[in-house]
Amino acid sequence: MKKIYAPLPELQEILFYELQSGFYVISVDAVNIRSFLKDFCRIDEQYIKNKIKTIFHNGNPVDNIDSVKVRDGSVLALSGAMPGLVGAMMRIQSPYAVMRDTITDKGGEIISSGKDICVRVKLFNVVLHDWAMDFISRGVILDKSDLIRIFKKLPQLVNNNYLFDTDEKPMTFSDIENSTFEKFILWTERP
Repeated sequence: MKKIYAPLPELQEILFYELQSGFYVISVDAVNIRSFLKDFCRIDEQYIKNKIKTIFHNGNPVDNIDSVKVRDGSVLALSGAMPGLVGAMMRIQSPYAVMRDTITDKGGEIISSGKDICVRVKLFNVVLHDWAMDFISRGVILDKSDLIRIFKKLPQLVNNNYLFDTDEKPMTFSDIENSTFEKFILWTERP
């Protein structure tokens, strides 16, 4: 994974909304969602309990964050309360959960290999508002294709041979496009 630094305020603004599309958090496999959120995303227990009202794991709603475990390639969508009947049905421990029982992720046995994995996290509404800048300040792990798409929104990064600082030698946008790295850690400020 290549580290890249792009200290531009307008990039922070773009990244804020891009976190809805997803970014990666490194974890170990087979930890439950609660542990993943606390230990790897660094979200405190009270926030998890009081503010995160809807969680989707691989597209399925979750009621029990202690029994559902992440694995390599897992996608977690985190949201506050969503409006309307559908929002109420998808809420964690909703009284309407019976209406979605067949699609609810109930977890299962996943044996840990102890390997590091990448979990794709998507933030929405109040969770995005409350946590986006925290994740951005820690460095956001993105697929190369997502990084390129984001950089293309800022022509000054693409067109003028802008040199990005990296953990090794500086790179241009073209260098990034042609690199063999699949994922990048993007910082908008030096850590």
